[in-house]
Formats: sequence, C-alpha cells, structure tokens
Amino acid sequence: MNPSSEKDVRFQEPDGLRSKTGDTDVTPSKSHPDSELATSDRSGADAELRVRASQIARLTYKQYETIRDLSIEAGMAAEVAATTALLVADPQDAIAQLKRRRQEVIAPDVTATVLDLDVFTAALVRAPENLRMGGRRYEGDFAMPKYTATKDNKSLSFTLDTFEHAADAMDFYFAELAKTDHEVRETNTYGADIRQHGIRQGGILFPLKLKFSVTEPGLAGWETADCYGRVYFTQDAEGVTAAEVLEWLRNVPTDGRELSSHPLQKRRNALLAIAGKVLSGGAITEGEEIRLRRAVMPRTRMIVSVSVSTPMDEVRRRVVSLQHLDRPTPFSTVTDWQTRAEAVLAWLDEKGLFVHPPDVTSATVKRWLDAPAEAVAKGECHGDDIAMIAIASLLHSPDTKLDRQIGKALRTRGVIGVQRTNARSEVTAHVICRELRGGSSDSVRSSLERVLRWTALRDQEVDMRPISVLLKQAEDELQQEAEARSRGRKPVPGPATRQIAARAAYHLVCGPADKHPLLRRSSHGSGKGEGTESGQVLQKLAATLPGLQQLAQAIFDGRRGFPVRSVETGTAAEDRVDAPREGEVLSEEKLRKLALEKPGIADRTAAQQVADDSKELSELTDQVTAVVEKMGKRTDDDIATAALSYVEDRGWADPENTIPVLKKALERLGYWHEVYRVVNRQRRTDAPATGEA
Repeated sequence: MNPSSEKDVRFQEPDGLRSKTGDTDVTPSKSHPDSELATSDRSGADAELRVRASQIARLTYKQYETIRDLSIEAGMAAEVAATTALLVADPQDAIAQLKRRRQEVIAPDVTATVLDLDVFTAALVRAPENLRMGGRRYEGDFAMPKYTATKDNKSLSFTLDTFEHAADAMDFYFAELAKTDHEVRETNTYGADIRQHGIRQGGILFPLKLKFSVTEPGLAGWETADCYGRVYFTQDAEGVTAAEVLEWLRNVPTDGRELSSHPLQKRRNALLAIAGKVLSGGAITEGEEIRLRRAVMPRTRMIVSVSVSTPMDEVRRRVVSLQHLDRPTPFSTVTDWQTRAEAVLAWLDEKGLFVHPPDVTSATVKRWLDAPAEAVAKGECHGDDIAMIAIASLLHSPDTKLDRQIGKALRTRGVIGVQRTNARSEVTAHVICRELRGGSSDSVRSSLERVLRWTALRDQEVDMRPISVLLKQAEDELQQEAEARSRGRKPVPGPATRQIAARAAYHLVCGPADKHPLLRRSSHGSGKGEGTESGQVLQKLAATLPGLQQLAQAIFDGRRGFPVRSVETGTAAEDRVDAPREGEVLSEEKLRKLALEKPGIADRTAAQQVADDSKELSELTDQVTAVVEKMGKRTDDDIATAALSYVEDRGWADPENTIPVLKKALERLGYWHEVYRVVNRQRRTDAPATGEA
C-alpha cells in the first residue's frame, strides 16, 4: 500500500501548526488537585484503573487476520477492515461480535450493522468534516471539502484531488484541521477533565477512506463522527498528532513481523505492561496511571455497514445531528443545581467533612441541609444557622483540601470547565434557599449567589455564640481594621465580623416571604448607587460601625420573623420582642444609602449643626421668595399690557394657612436673633480693655 520511493511523502504537520500545548509529558503535576488523593478516594480510583486495565488484551497476527476477514464478510470496505484490528482494545471481543453481527436502528429509517467495542484513541482519525464548523464553512473561514460516499456505499470518502502535489494537499488538510482543533479547545468545557481522567463515555465511529493525491494510494481507518473533542483532547495530551495517526494507518501490516513492529502494536504492548501491573496489584507511576486512563474510549459504536440506499455520508450527518443538534429535553436551572447540591452534600457527609458546631452531629447537619424548612419550623435551629453551616461547609479558598473535595463531588454531576467558576456559590445559594417557597425564589437565589462571591465569606467556622457577643467582638475587630488602615495595611474582616455578615445576608436576601429582598442584585440600567452588586453592599456595611449595627439588627428581627428595623446612625442594634412600626422598617434604598455613604471628618457640635441648619434655612428662604415673586406675576393677560397681576387685583386667600406658620417661624427666629444680640452685647461689655500705652 506504500507509494513508490519517488513519491513517498510522509504525513507531517507544518511546523506552525504543531500543538503548542507542550502537554506530551504524561506525568501529572504534583500541584494538580487530583494528584493528591485522599485514602478514601483511592479505592474508587483503583477500581476504575482495574476496569481500564481489563479492557486491553493482546493482539496476535492470527486474530488480526480473523478480524480483517470477518469485517469484510460483514460488509466493511477491505481497506478499512485491514486497520480495524489495530484500534480494538480487546480483539477477542471484536471477533465474538463480528460472528454474531447485530442490526440496530441508528437514525430514522436507517438500520446498520454495528459493533460496540472499546477502542484505542490513538488510532482514530479526527474527522475532517465536522458539524461544529458548518457555520464557518459558509462564512468562508473553513474550506475543508465535505465527505462523499464510496461507489459501493461501504465507507465515507474524503479526497483532495485539486492539488498538484500531495505535500500541498497535506499542508492544506492540516491547516484546516487545526481550525477545528482551535474551535474545540474554545468551546468544549470538558477538555481539562478528559486530559486528566480519560474518556468515560464512548462515541460513534464511521469507516473512512482518505486520498491526498489521484496518483497515490490512499489510506483508511475510523473517523470520529460525534467524538472529535474527546479524541482530540486525549491525543493532544499524549502527544499524538493527526499526521502520526495517518502515517500509522497507511502502514498496514501484512505478516506477523510487520505487526509486531507496527507503532500501534508497540503502544498496545506498552499499555499491556502497565495493565498487567495494575491487575496483579503492582505499583505504577503517576505517568503510567494517567496514560492508562487516556488509552481507551469505552463502548464505542462502530458503524460496520448500512442497509439502505441512502449514501453513507448522509447517514453519518443524520446520526451526528441527532447526537448534537436534536438535544434532549433540558432540565430547569434549579433542578441542575439542586441535583449537584445533593451530590456535594452526600460526598461531604460520607467523608465527614461538614463544618458544624461541636454539639451538632454530622447526621443532624445533613438532615438540616436536606430539609431546612422543617428544622426551622420545629425550632431546632435558626434559618441563619443553616445558612452559616452551608457557607462554612461549601465555600473554601480555591485549591485548598476542602475545596478540592467540593470539586470532585461537582464533577460527578458534570460540572466541568467554565461551569466551575461560580459553582461553589451557586450550590451554596441553592442549598440555603431550600427553605424558600414561591415564585420569587429564583431572584432570591440569584441575589444570594452574588453575595456569596465575597471572598471574605470563605473558610469560616460556625460560631453559635449570641449575636450580642459576636457584635461586641466585631466592634473590636472594626477598630483593629481602622488601626491597620492607618498604618497603610489592607484591613481584613475578623471572624466575628464575617460571621455577622454571613448570617445577616441570609435575612436581608431571604427575608419574610411577603417582602422583597433588601439586598438584591443590581439591575441593568440602574440609577446612581443602584448598580453596586449585593456582595459589595454587604462588604461596605460590614466595614463601618453603623453598617455593622444594621447587620446585627437584621439578624435580631429576622429570627423573630419581623421586617428589619432601620438603625439610626449613632444608635445600637436591639433584640426587641415587638414588631417595628411602619416608619421604622428598613427599605432597600436606605440600606444602600447606609452602605454607600462615605464617612468623613465632621464637626457634630450643636454650634456646627445650627450653622448647617442656617444654610438649609437660607436655601429654603430663597425658594419661598422665588415662589412669592412668581405668584406676584401671575396674570390672565399679557404681562406687558396687564394693569395688575392676579393677586394684586383679587388678593390671595391663603388656602393652606401658610401665613400663620411663616409668622410663627419668623417670631421664633426673631426671638433667637434678639437673644444672640443681647448675649454678644454682654460679652463685649465684660471683655477687658486693651487700650494702647
């Protein structure tokens, strides 16, 4: 099958298109979260490794011939059949299925002979036709030709026959394929997980013949119909290039000696050595472990032949579209995150990692978090106690031991890649909001999630001391923060301050069901001061004494089921048994004003306050004067021709009884002014003479 020596062009990607990831070292970094496995996690990892090891078996030349011949008998193109044995992980399983061939419906009105086998990812051709590139194709950014079917409809066909030289065709091929690789890297969120843990769900493969020149023989293999991304990430992590795969498939073995020296057979034997150590209980290196994880794509469906006249390329497009375009009915966002929350709570419960008070058992904590409304209704705890336990158990600094455990639990429910950015705060918000009922719960969860992004809420304990005690400690911490700032150091909220902030956030966001949250996330197009996110508002409240008092008041009133009272500046929070009157209730606007008001240096003596009042009075007097002048000019006629204004002609009835009010105010002002004159005259009389000599 090799071309003549004169035209023997090896498959090689142009230098500028080779992978720049540098991820050819199969040994994971010691700093990677998953390289530090707890003892309790190791058993599960070992069991998975044993399964991976058991998927791989030896391939003899006799088995190679049997698989080739049975594949041709099943309707497979001979060229594809000649490479099939190289990619199946367990040859005997392939032989058994080929002897008992199975028909399946793979698309509407399309049946096919199929195999469901474990296959080596290193031997798969990354599909030159990719559904993901459909948009770019018609925008002119992707020029790779589409598949056709062979005349006998036994395989897909891909031919680059417009190039004079095969080398030019290859340059074009790998340049276009690199665009697909880039698109997959940018859009597939599972890349990092696949590189580290391998492929856990198989895909669909179609037989493919490729030709890069009309004058040269082609090659054949199996292409990644719906699993391009999965295969790309494993091949790239293993340092396997698309060019190497094509080169391996072009060199078809014709006897036992050629099979034993084939690169894919050598890879199989290296993996068998690792698998043997795993199955016998021997030790393997981290590099060997991760290589074994990446080696095989399990239970992969291979389309051997189709039993309809529809061209195979169209059959493939139908199958791939069903997998990617015709998506299953989605779950609601709440269902997604509550399902993930269940997984995280079960994980923490199993490993005894809940953060809770000493006198509360882990089982009780799990029950509280599963059914918070019931626990609060029975009086077992306060709602903010449950919120505090959830925050302390679920929110940790990135890459710490506890945070890595949360990450592992989330991965069991498909939280990978970019979804992980706010996954912890999302899960925590959904756990805390389990107590809520009603249509407003979505907006409450969203507001709470924004609050929980504040990094100061991470890495906490659960402090069950009375709020009054926590408040006193928080006041001392606030003083320490001020001293730190005065020395040019960044202040860090203390434990009591963070405890009060976390508990108050629960009541300010998840308050009485008939009230809107006092701490809502900002809305698009909000006015001045309204665009500050809820987490920032909480942070600013916790940084001032008036704000701290208001947060404590939110806890006091929230625990009694009251609307939150407004705490005036200079007064302290109180745990009162009576509900607040209408004028005492805190509003969202007042809370934001309190948070965003910048404290400054102010003279609060009576003299200064009277001076401030005098300025305000002067401004109001100017307004009164302006209104009176405006009244004096009102007329029904043109002002230039009117003899008298309306009030000069008909007078003014004083319908609002304004004159007596103004007279009384004027009398008081006149009296105060007379007192001022007398006092200052007396001071001048009592002053000692300072005559000149």
